[in-house]
Order: sequence, then structure tokens, then C-alpha cells
Amino acid sequence: MMRAINARGVAPLDIKLGNFIRGATSGRLHWIDFEFARIRTQPQWEAGLRLQRETFENLFDIASNDDSGSGEATEKVA
Repeated sequence: MMRAINARGVAPLDIKLGNFIRGATSGRLHWIDFEFARIRTQPQWEAGLRLQRETFENLFDIASNDDSGSGEATEKVA
């Protein structure tokens, strides 16, 4: 979903469960809040994409494909 949104020139930066809804009949997931986002035409586009990727990786405890990180999981706070 995030790749499709990025391909359309938007990099959402406010990544949290409250910004998603699931369609009642379709069951499809929808991203509904783009209050904090970067648009491809903004000078900060590349920095926004990096921030988006890092946020996504930290929230979902996934490793980066470029192996530039430490590889350590982010400490989770309950």
C-alpha cells in the first residue's frame, strides 16, 4: 500500500493504526489521514521518504533492505 501511495507522489509521515480503516464489505484496508505527508514536488521529498521508511521499519520491527542499520530491534514500550 505504501509503495502505491509513494508512486502517486505522496509520502505519508504520520504512520499509526488510527490512520487506517478496513472496508466493512470489501475488507480492504484504507489509509485515511495524510495530515503529515510530503509531496514529490516539495524539496523535502527524499528526506520524507527516508523518514517514512525508518518509521515503518521501527513500528513493525522489520529490517532495512539496504543493511545500513544496526540490525537491532527497536525497544518497544507498552
